[in-house]
Amino acid sequence: MRGMRLHNWIAIVVMNELRRLGLEVRSEASVHDVFGGLVGFVDVLAIVPSGFLVVEVEASTKQLRRDIEKAEAINAMALWIIVPNPKTGRSFRRSLSKQSSGEGLPVSIFTMPQVQRHIRDEFQRICLEANPRLGPRTVNAEL
Repeated sequence: MRGMRLHNWIAIVVMNELRRLGLEVRSEASVHDVFGGLVGFVDVLAIVPSGFLVVEVEASTKQLRRDIEKAEAINAMALWIIVPNPKTGRSFRRSLSKQSSGEGLPVSIFTMPQVQRHIRDEFQRICLEANPRLGPRTVNAEL
């Protein structure tokens, strides 16, 4: 991965949490537009039953517009941005409210504990509803 040590650690933890749900996960996945041109790379790309989930780890809002563009380029079902602390999260939420995320792309801002809780509680349920063959024993066994 191309980030600093904390960035890489956060991305790895999130990838492992998503893999525990039985999802295929890629790091530093390339994103291409409809013409095949490279749009950029996303920190984490998860293939979920309803499409793609893009996860970016950011410490400042500088890349927010670019993160949204990359997620929109692959028609992602959601973009999760993981920030180091609540203060940075508030800054992201302010920036998000000032710009459109396009055609209904859900953008969520999480700190590390929040995203882990979200994956364990809410996202696990969503994945199971969309893909019952995972089964609760398979998912819960590793959590």
